[in-house]
Amino acid sequence: MRIALVLVLAAACAGAPSTATAPQSSPAASPSAAPLASATPSASPSLTPAASPTATPPPTVAAATTAVPAITPGDPLTGPPSATASEVPAGWAPQLIDPEFMDFVAVAIDNNGHTHVATSNYTGIHYFTDRTGPWLRTDLTETPERGADIEPAIAVDSSGTVAIAFTRWSTWQYCDDVCEDPVAPVLEGVFFMTHSLEHWSSPERVPQVGQRPTIAFDPRGLHVVTEVQPTESSGELSWSTLPQPYASTAEWSTSNIAAEGRTAEPHLVVDRNSAARLLYKSPLGIELTAVSPSDEFAVLPLEAWDAELPLVAFDRTNRPHLVYGIYDSIADESFAIHTVLRDDGTWEGPAPLGFPSASAFAVDDRDVLHVAYMAFVEEKDADDEYRLFEEVWYASAGGGTTTTIRLDRSDSYELGSMGLTVMALDATDRPRLVYSAHGQGGEGTGVYYALGPAAGDG
Repeated sequence: MRIALVLVLAAACAGAPSTATAPQSSPAASPSAAPLASATPSASPSLTPAASPTATPPPTVAAATTAVPAITPGDPLTGPPSATASEVPAGWAPQLIDPEFMDFVAVAIDNNGHTHVATSNYTGIHYFTDRTGPWLRTDLTETPERGADIEPAIAVDSSGTVAIAFTRWSTWQYCDDVCEDPVAPVLEGVFFMTHSLEHWSSPERVPQVGQRPTIAFDPRGLHVVTEVQPTESSGELSWSTLPQPYASTAEWSTSNIAAEGRTAEPHLVVDRNSAARLLYKSPLGIELTAVSPSDEFAVLPLEAWDAELPLVAFDRTNRPHLVYGIYDSIADESFAIHTVLRDDGTWEGPAPLGFPSASAFAVDDRDVLHVAYMAFVEEKDADDEYRLFEEVWYASAGGGTTTTIRLDRSDSYELGSMGLTVMALDATDRPRLVYSAHGQGGEGTGVYYALGPAAGDG
């Protein structure tokens, strides 16, 4: 069985807050306080062919392979390997899925190898798939006036049922700093939709009023974990499970995860035994559940909130591998750290991987690590002025080598943030990356897809 990481990440787009700066909810009203009618999709979701991949110029790509240095805990962190231009597998050339820039992206792969993508541009949730061949786009929701549908998460079960969860704000502050017509943000909650037999269900609310959902299927049903009333110093997680047939007639079971302080940044992933597992941050460090919300499995102790975007994936023996970012004040950058839970219950390492904090992470059947990350590069232009470029990178580490591939770059000074990259592995351990960008070298704005080589093909 193939286990892959599914992530949702947001771009810091101009004129709209990023995930990190999204407004926090005041004490939420009960779900009945917000009308469900506002969560209905447009009368009929529009299905349109996605843009042709030939509409975009070829990308500038670079690759590098370096030996993995011997590292002991406490070694200084190091930056990404210096990449040199070279040929890369043709499949890596990013394809344009859709010409519209999206602020949030998420990806999942089904058992037949088809890719499913959920996106948001604040004004609605959009779904893309290559299940029938060419990429097709379905517009699923329209937000309430002055509202926002954001933070989509996506998962696919063994039968091919697709589920998307997202956060809805019935009002949203669409401006930066000073607003001419300010409004108070109002959180409506997390909603989910499912697709089976060529039909999308209407959005239905998940129990409790939360945000920033993460979702997964396992034999027990559809799992949705959300953050409930997060603040700087408090907040808890809500874990809700819906058994098949994932309809309003089924009854949710819900448990809360709380600590002395804040629990946050939840991430659900299915392990090699087909069980949904939850990784999250707490004042104790990074915590990983066993199978149910109440079963603590392992804790990686860290200073409170030191870890940036902790991610988990399971190797072929079902050992959990963690990748997280740590800020290096000397280099003024954050770098990716890797550790694995030994059979004796202790953590190996941790050790730096040698590149910036990861945005997506997976482990394949050969126990090779696959990582997607963003790099920020300052360069001088013709006027001797520094400009900031954002770059999309992929890296694999295993067997004594680390391979890095630069897929794309954009002038963020001129165009704004590219957003971050999501990734999943298919059944042949081929990495599939999706990201939203302002184009190859500044041209061809839209959502892009890159398919890596099969395992062992470089």
